[in-house]
Amino acid sequence: MIFEIEWKFMKMEFKDLKYVGDQTNEISFPLGGIGAGCIGLAGNGRLIDWEIFNRPNKGGFNGYSHFAVKAEQDGKLIDARILNGDLHAPYSGRQTTMFKGFGWGPEFDNLAGMPHFSQH
Repeated sequence: MIFEIEWKFMKMEFKDLKYVGDQTNEISFPLGGIGAGCIGLAGNGRLIDWEIFNRPNKGGFNGYSHFAVKAEQDGKLIDARILNGDLHAPYSGRQTTMFKGFGWGPEFDNLAGMPHFSQH
């Protein structure tokens, strides 16, 4: 019986395995290497968890850091977007300093209002 269950698992195909919507909230793909530090690529495309120079920093992000794409045709701008998806909740911000943080909405340096991709 145990062998039969293990065999079924080994034959599973993972082509339909997708993380969408709220499932992407906890994903962080590490970019880096041994002795090189690490930056995480979040499920919505943001760069998070900047852990460089031997400084642990889970949950932190370096404001204004992003990948972007710009499309031109004959020298005219067609579209420019940040390669991020929608910002994850909470949208009320987090407590930091006066006039910034909780109750004041997302921090401006995470580029939430810039043109981006709606699906991730």
